[in-house]
Amino acid sequence: MEFLRIAWGSLALLILLTCAPHMPSAIGARREEYDEPEEPDYGEEDEEEQDRDDQYGDEENGGEEEGEDMLVLPPVPADSCFRKDNTTLKDITPYIKYTAPLPHDGRLVVLDRVFTRENVDNLRNLLQYKDTNWVFTGFDPEENVESRLRPESNAPWKAVLPAVEFTNTDLWQSIQRMVSLAFPSDGELLLADVVLHVLRWGDQLKPDLGDINDKSLIAQIYVDDWKRNYYGETLLFNDSATVAASVHPRIGRMAIFTASARRLLHPPAIDYTSAQHIIELRMGRPDEEGFDTNFHKNQGFVQGVEDRKFHGEEKLFTKTLKMREDSQANKDVEEHHVKTYTASSGNRVMVLDGYLDEEDVTKLRLFMLHRALYRYDEKNLMWTLPMSIALFRQSRLFDELQPVVSHFTGAVTYHPYSLSCSLTRLADQTSMLQAEHLPEHGVSLSIFLNPGWTKDMFGETVFFESRQGKGNDVEAVAAVRPRFGRIAVFQTAFNRSCRPSSPTFQGAQYILTVNYAASRSHAFDIEASVVGSEAWYDKMITPSNLKALVKEMHLHLSTVENDMGKREIVKNLKEFAKRVQSGDKITGSDVKKMQDEIDEKVAQANAFRGL
Repeated sequence: MEFLRIAWGSLALLILLTCAPHMPSAIGARREEYDEPEEPDYGEEDEEEQDRDDQYGDEENGGEEEGEDMLVLPPVPADSCFRKDNTTLKDITPYIKYTAPLPHDGRLVVLDRVFTRENVDNLRNLLQYKDTNWVFTGFDPEENVESRLRPESNAPWKAVLPAVEFTNTDLWQSIQRMVSLAFPSDGELLLADVVLHVLRWGDQLKPDLGDINDKSLIAQIYVDDWKRNYYGETLLFNDSATVAASVHPRIGRMAIFTASARRLLHPPAIDYTSAQHIIELRMGRPDEEGFDTNFHKNQGFVQGVEDRKFHGEEKLFTKTLKMREDSQANKDVEEHHVKTYTASSGNRVMVLDGYLDEEDVTKLRLFMLHRALYRYDEKNLMWTLPMSIALFRQSRLFDELQPVVSHFTGAVTYHPYSLSCSLTRLADQTSMLQAEHLPEHGVSLSIFLNPGWTKDMFGETVFFESRQGKGNDVEAVAAVRPRFGRIAVFQTAFNRSCRPSSPTFQGAQYILTVNYAASRSHAFDIEASVVGSEAWYDKMITPSNLKALVKEMHLHLSTVENDMGKREIVKNLKEFAKRVQSGDKITGSDVKKMQDEIDEKVAQANAFRGL
């Protein structure tokens, strides 16, 4: 009898397993389901592909439990997340993953495989587009203030792209059609703006409360490869604060919902070391109630960005930190010297404290907090603020840092070619700057802008050198801890990495870095390549720039001990000044040529000073 019971149980289990794939789906009983295009047979997938989100049932739709039949769904290869061509969709029904009702007659529609790989790559490129201005809206613990442009969601980073350029693309035409099919109504669907999100684990986000009168539509597009344990869902709430629906990220997925719904972006998991990127489009129809108010919801943010763009750096360098009549460039550098680290390769790091006026460092810091527009770079420092080197040359900061560089190099004049501020937070994953990508004879100078920094906050800048004969194997040879106003000077080619702060510090670390070249021509060439304009030299020529350049040339005289050499240099300067005063057209090429001639004469004069 025991044998018969076992045999009967085995036969029943075999029948159950055989029939399971043909059983009705639990999803079909609870939500509107659509037939999807037949998936091709992709064969065996590796372990990572097997872990994709489509294997785990209805977690996307509020987290309801599913039947065992969901376990037999096939894995979804990455390529199947995309359409194969860009043909115009006339029917989106096969691409609807699911829908869900939302409060106030709202609705959620989730579409998969409506974009090509090229579409998604182009959307992702918007994040690092050179004209994308990112605002850091995070809370600053020292100032105890929030950014004036802080979004309702509490997201630390936000960028808004105007609709004008985007609406001229084929991609917008495609999105406009898909949204119109998903939410049919009279009137043309217009694009208000494109909002970009970059989220990291640890971001303390709050719900966007929405507005019951907001008839706009929001389309969120996910552009990252994603696994189910990476979190990152968009949660949509009922009025009672219960979850009405949720959307799990999947590359190429587009979730469209009514803007009246309360929503919350869940940050990614701690083991997701990159950042989550979401492209959000706000759309509306002119005949809808409250269209003007809701359509221009981000207008205040956009205007704030424009104010920062046109009234930021110029005011900082030419007014707030303008040149003093009595130059402060004669400070004793050695008096502020703290330590110098020297690696076996000969690379050095010199550390100074208290050299710059505390008031000036505070002004720099406040600019980074309230006026800065950053660029996003996934590979290196994550967030950087490129600044105008031409405006920097007109500030007293340029004047006061020259002796520091001269003290470090033993040469009177090094020439700045780039200036930027990096912003680093706890969850940022910075990488080491490799020497082979940097100028061989350059010098870099970093200024730390955070007050009240303690040892347990980490955030040190670590310097490395390669072990001889060990290839890519490197060892740390020095570490500089942040301190308000501290200066670190080092060879640009010194491998280094700025470490993120500890969990005890919830703000952002700011470091301003100036890069210098040994020769003026090299500095001009690098700067021109960074700006990326053939007419760069000509654009840089202004009366104030000319004055600063002529003044800088006089610095050479202090190093020339040979009287004949001094006379030659003064003669060149007088001839150049005469051309400027007479109104001759002076191009950047003329300036560069004059500077190179003077550099050569300085070198010649010093070479013969012992005779």
